[in-house]
Amino acid sequence: MLFMLLYVLIGTYLAVPMAYWVQSSKNMGYWWALFFCITLTPVGCYILAKLSGDKSEEIVLPLFTQVVILMNSFLAPAIAAWMVVAGFLREGPFGWVLVLAGTGLAGASLFGVLLVFRSRADDEL
Repeated sequence: MLFMLLYVLIGTYLAVPMAYWVQSSKNMGYWWALFFCITLTPVGCYILAKLSGDKSEEIVLPLFTQVVILMNSFLAPAIAAWMVVAGFLREGPFGWVLVLAGTGLAGASLFGVLLVFRSRADDEL
C-alpha cells in the first residue's frame, strides 16, 4: 500500500511542472504529458516527450522508426488490456499499479500512431 501511495504522490506532484515544460517546448501537448506523468511516471513522460521532438523542429521520423513505432502500437493494446484485467482481478495495492501502467501503455500506443501519421502527413503535403 505504501508503494502505491508513493507512486501516485510522486507522479502527481511532478505531473504539472512536467506538463507545463512539455507544453512550452515539445510537440506532445499539455494533456498528453499530464496523462503520461500520472500513468507512466514522469520518466515515461520524459521519454515520450523526447520522442515527440521540439516545437521549433519539424517531425521527421526515419522509415525504420515509423515501422517500429507502428508495430509496437498495434501490439501494445493487447498487453495493456491484459494488464488492466489482471490489475482488476488482483487484490492488494499492486493491482492498481497494473491498471495505471496498462492505461498508460494503451495511451502510449495511441500517441505513437498519432506521432507517425502526423509526421507522414507533413511529408506528403
